[in-house]
Amino acid sequence: MILSILIQAFGTICTKYAAEAYDISITILLYFVIIGGMGLQVFVWQYSLKYYPLSFAYPFRSLVNFIVVFAAFVLFQEPITLMKILGLTVITVGVFFLTRDMGAF
Repeated sequence: MILSILIQAFGTICTKYAAEAYDISITILLYFVIIGGMGLQVFVWQYSLKYYPLSFAYPFRSLVNFIVVFAAFVLFQEPITLMKILGLTVITVGVFFLTRDMGAF
């Protein structure tokens, strides 16, 4: 499940790089990387669903938001604002309540 989340975050980051690329060949290459990653992510996600109930696994996909906010800060010098921190806090609380009956926490 973690690999699926990481692949999804990587695809999002590559999308940002593709949007900012000045060379069309780099943009096209990044699109192929993104599409390949999406295909791999589907298989990894389906594999993880063999072992976890969907109602347990799906909330963890919101962890992508944490990775993307951190990557945007590090790679693109985007600020981490109070509203982003509050939003991530709401997500964390939501994941906690959605998964607590399943013994994750």
